[in-house]
Amino acid sequence: MRREWLATFVARKTAPKGAEALICEAVVTGHHSLSKAMDHRHPMLFTLLGIDVPTGYYGAGHDECHKIASKASTPKAATMTTLAAVVAAWEATTGKHSWRNPTAWDARVLGALVEWGYQPSEVERILLGEEPPSSTEDDSDADAVEASDQASDSAA
Repeated sequence: MRREWLATFVARKTAPKGAEALICEAVVTGHHSLSKAMDHRHPMLFTLLGIDVPTGYYGAGHDECHKIASKASTPKAATMTTLAAVVAAWEATTGKHSWRNPTAWDARVLGALVEWGYQPSEVERILLGEEPPSSTEDDSDADAVEASDQASDSAA
């Protein structure tokens, strides 16, 4: 579900507000997800852009990546392409471990995506530090206690 949303998101013409700060943080801190994606020539970026991922140990070659970068002929397009690479790199590193042992970077990227319109699942909300919604079982228990209290009050 998130990857479908991301595929639409990375096709935008311009980056959303605050994208530059996320890009700067990823590049300047040399975040592992981005350096790994760069080492392997951005396979998830190709996937999200709907381009066949070139095969080989390192994925795409320099020429394939250069084509993606060359399409970004304006400053706004270059910013969006770079943001797409950062977000795709993060997405490529997500898995069960991300939700069981979230990092500050996981929360940072997912938080930015939520700001930009992504609707997180319950598990993703936990990563963001939000409390999961109470279950219907808990609600029914509370309703039963309340009904019992009301019955006791009316009997008295």
